[in-house]
Amino acid sequence: MSNDAGSSPNLPTVRVGKLDTIPRVREELGRVYRDARRKAGRDLSPSDASRLAFVLQKIGETLIAQDIVDGITTRLDAIERKGGRS
Repeated sequence: MSNDAGSSPNLPTVRVGKLDTIPRVREELGRVYRDARRKAGRDLSPSDASRLAFVLQKIGETLIAQDIVDGITTRLDAIERKGGRS
């Protein structure tokens, strides 16, 4: 299932951007999901459905993580505007 870069001369090189932020990871998970969903077709096997559901679960987790980060950032910004006092 996994191919190391350069393991086969017939496989194209796939470039993946940096996965160093939650939005970038979420975007890549979305690409993985959409690609897998297209390849699976309309009639999903139970194993394909399980794999796709797992990817969707991970996308949901990144959305929750981003909400948490956004909430913390908003609160910190409010504290800074008040001059550091709570």
